[in-house]
Amino acid sequence: MKRLRQRPRPQRPRRPGWQRRLAVLAAFTFPISMALVYVVWVALRRTRRELAAQSLQREVELSARIENALHHVQKLEALGRLTGGVAHDSTIC
Repeated sequence: MKRLRQRPRPQRPRRPGWQRRLAVLAAFTFPISMALVYVVWVALRRTRRELAAQSLQREVELSARIENALHHVQKLEALGRLTGGVAHDSTIC
């Protein structure tokens, strides 16, 4: 069966940045205090995103370390069982 060639997805238009939004607010002559509140809100939102990304990265690294430690313990346990079996067989013979 012949595969159909997929069309590339059209790119979504980029959202305007906070600078453009601030310019729109200024065009409607909002008080400067409201514009500053908006700028602070955007900065806090970005900071929260960055903190969430860092927290997620730490969790991923921690789970990888735990998984590696578990794998190491399982290898040691298998080695202990093997040596115990060999010692048991040598005492029986």
